[in-house]
Formats: sequence, structure tokens, C-alpha cells
Amino acid sequence: MRVVSFFQPVIGNPSTLPVAVEVAQTRHGHGQITQSLWRHAVGEQLLILALTAVFILFGLSRGLQPLLRLRDEVRSRKEGSLQLLQTHRIPSEIKPLVNSFNDYIQRLENYTQLRASFIQNAAHQLRTPLAVLNTQLSDAARAERGEEVEASLRAARRTLQQTTRMVNQFLTLSSAEAYALNRTRLCTQDCCDIVQKVLEDLAAQAHAKGIDLGFEGSGNAKTIATDPAALREIAINLVDNAIRYTPEHGVVTVRIKASKDKLDLIVEDNGPGVPPDCHEAIFQRFHRLTGADASGSGLGLAIVKELASQCAANIRLDSPTQGGSGLVVVIEFPLEGEA
Repeated sequence: MRVVSFFQPVIGNPSTLPVAVEVAQTRHGHGQITQSLWRHAVGEQLLILALTAVFILFGLSRGLQPLLRLRDEVRSRKEGSLQLLQTHRIPSEIKPLVNSFNDYIQRLENYTQLRASFIQNAAHQLRTPLAVLNTQLSDAARAERGEEVEASLRAARRTLQQTTRMVNQFLTLSSAEAYALNRTRLCTQDCCDIVQKVLEDLAAQAHAKGIDLGFEGSGNAKTIATDPAALREIAINLVDNAIRYTPEHGVVTVRIKASKDKLDLIVEDNGPGVPPDCHEAIFQRFHRLTGADASGSGLGLAIVKELASQCAANIRLDSPTQGGSGLVVVIEFPLEGEA
């Protein structure tokens, strides 16, 4: 037991002695009061916590219901489905995210359609040379004289070479669409070296047609940031295209010209030229001019356009500097730091 005792004087009491006041409490009673207060406080806190958890779960279930419906909608779709996501009954906070997904789905659908169209066109383009090759081999098998066999085999070999080149261009164009640039600093001389190596590789093709294949370099030393492999592929397709469309004993000139704010790759020929209304069309896949060389696949300039876009370069068509027929293709590469 704990006891507290104190003396308290009483006003008006004739006695001078104070009154003794004593208060006592057992230890067991004190413990019971403490435990009672603690249990009451803890009970209140637990009740508040339980109610808070219930309200939070209820609020989350109601608030996440649109997201759960969106999840179920995505999960229920079949493979390959590119249908846009529904935006009705979607909270305004996540509508920008859903709209971004819809924009990506639409771009992906367009890309898929382009790829499907490309595959269909490629299959159509390959069907003809393969049928011709089969016919030529059949003619060689049925031929009785050695001269006829050799002529059929030579024709079959040319068809096979053309088909191989077409397949290689298919692969090049497909790679160009998913191209990851390895940007390297190339000065004017580096670009000249790459283009001159391309001309060396295509010299035999130009010589077979008696074409005068020349190169010119001018301008101060400038630096561009591009991919050497992309620059080489652009030059190969431009020069090859010029040689194919230039008549025998024609002239094809390649120039590297560095100016104040750009570096130009110029390929000029004196071939039949391109009508102004076809300037945009010649960069489309499988497009060929009327009366053009049938050995072309119609992919060379499409590859150039795709790679030039990856290199942040612009394409321009000009008229020949000396007048007359022909075509001048200019690829403008921005200088380093200006792309």
C-alpha cells in the first residue's frame, strides 16, 4: 500500500493544531487502473486502424477498377491484335498514358502493314525471275546442240545474278529500316576514300558498258558525324543506279563537295533523266520508270532514302550542270554539331 499524509490547518477552528489528512491506495488497484487505461487506448487505436484499412481497401478497389478493366481487356485480346484501347470510363489522370499507348499501337499497325506489303511485293518480284530461271534451265535440259545449252546456261546465270542482287537489296532495305547508327567522325578525305573505294568496286560494271566513271573532290576539310557503312551503302546504290540507267558510252561523275555548313555527295549521269512529276515516286519501293532497265529491282533509291534519313541527310534532285538529259542526285550531310 502507498500512503500520502499531510497536515492542513482549518480556518475558524479554535484549536491551533492542523488536521491530518491521509490518502492510501493499494498497489494492486493502481496496476488495475493503469491496465484499464492502456487497454482502452490500445483498443481505440486498433479500431481506428481497422476502419482505416477497410476504407483504404474499399477506396483502392473502387479507384483501381478502371485499371483492372483495362488489364482484363488487354489480357483477353488475341495474339496479333492491334485494336486501340477504349478510353471511356477511364480516369482523367491516366488518359494521357492510354492515349500514348493508342498512338504507339497505331504506329505499330502502320509499320506492320508496311512490312506485310513489302513481303507481298518482294514475293511478287521474286516470282518472275525464278519462273524465268526455271524456264531457262528447262530449255538447257531439252537443248540438243551445245551452243543452245551454253546460251541457256548463260541466260540462267544472268537471271540468277539479278535475283541474288534483288535478295541482297531486300536484306539491305530491311536492315536499313531497323538501322542503329554507329556515328563516327568522318572528314572530307575519309568520305572521299570511301567513295573512291566504291568506284573501284563498280569500275568493272561501268567498263562493261563503256561508261566514263569519274570522281571529283572539292572544298575545305570538313567533318561530319555519320556511319561509314551507311555512307558506303548510299554511294554504292547511287552509283550502281546511275550506271544501270546510263546508256552505253555515257558519263557518270561522282563528287564530294564541302561547303560552309554541309558536305554533299553528288552523283551525276547523262542518262534519260527523270520527269519532274516522278521525282518523289523514284524513291518508292519497286518503282521503275517506263522503258527503264528491266534488270533493276526498284529498291536502290528506296535504300538510299532510308539510310539518308537515318544519317539526318537530305536528298535533292537537280538538273545536269552542262544541260541536256540526265539526273543529278545530291545527298546533303550536315556538319558535325549541326545535325
